[in-house]
Amino acid sequence: MIIAAIEAGGTKFVCGLFMSDCSTRGKPVLLERGAVPTTTPEATLAAARDFLARAAEAHGRIDYFGIGCFGPVEVHLNNPAWGHITSTPKPLWSGTDVAGYFRAAFDVTAFCLASSRSAHEDGARLLDEVEREALSRDASAIVRFEM
Repeated sequence: MIIAAIEAGGTKFVCGLFMSDCSTRGKPVLLERGAVPTTTPEATLAAARDFLARAAEAHGRIDYFGIGCFGPVEVHLNNPAWGHITSTPKPLWSGTDVAGYFRAAFDVTAFCLASSRSAHEDGARLLDEVEREALSRDASAIVRFEM
């Protein structure tokens, strides 16, 4: 399986494409890594999308997608603003639908979103919701991580 990951930070978005299957004994192997500067939402999201699309052309269709994002980000799945950066001091980024942008760009089996635990009092529930979201999309594997 091919996994795309983005560490969406305030100064740069670090993007990676990984492979993980029985040949790697379940351990993700980095296929490609790149970074784009965090400028405007439109430019940054498009540059990250283009990097991952080019990497997927070279290595195969993306099956799973994960984003760790600066925020605060709405992480509650039942909230219509799920995946949006809420109020942030980063100019132009408040209200940006980071998750929606990448969900629309890549048809994947499971999509996970995380924000810094310090930005949310209920970080443990975030991990449970990420797992439920992935399972609801018929994911055959879930990677649980703590931030």
